[in-house]
Amino acid sequence: MMEEQFTIRDTHDKLKSEHLSSIGIENNIIKEVLSYQLLIERLGERDNNDWWKSKLFTKFGRKSLEEVLPKSCTKARIKLARETGLKSEKTKIQEEDYVSLFYLGPYFEHLMKKELEKIDSQNDFKYLENLNIRFDESGWGENFGDSSVETEIKNTPCLGEISKSDLEDDESILFFAKNLFYAYSKSTEKNLIVPYYVIKNE
Repeated sequence: MMEEQFTIRDTHDKLKSEHLSSIGIENNIIKEVLSYQLLIERLGERDNNDWWKSKLFTKFGRKSLEEVLPKSCTKARIKLARETGLKSEKTKIQEEDYVSLFYLGPYFEHLMKKELEKIDSQNDFKYLENLNIRFDESGWGENFGDSSVETEIKNTPCLGEISKSDLEDDESILFFAKNLFYAYSKSTEKNLIVPYYVIKNE
């Protein structure tokens, strides 16, 4: 029996409405941002666009972690996914004070860590596991459906400046996260472009 294939939009919606809710994530902004992060992690894995060598959200990756962490596999996958993205971003960004999709400032990181501690069950993330897409051309995020961010990504990888106060406002953080996710779509197979904002001095 052939496995069902999912689009990026389908996967994002399922992550927010089903997968993350089912493991105890309640904060809607955390769910939105974490969905973007997990999508980029999966799209960048070795069997997709080879931006990094991980296979965390493949069946092989899940079964490997389940063998050693049967009770905390889901939490471990999310933690390792975020660490993979963050490590890759750090190697690409030369600025000292910046925010990126996998690091949206200390305030948001504190909220994220508190929410991730609530994870109390397992989920196989089948939508992510079945997301198999290679990008020959940039701009794949245009089909994601948020025209409000389109003008923000004309100049990549740097999307502009933001203030420290912006990074303490939930709605602003969500807007920046959407822009960063959208801007990742400048990347293609084996060619990762990491978008970021510079934090301006106030």
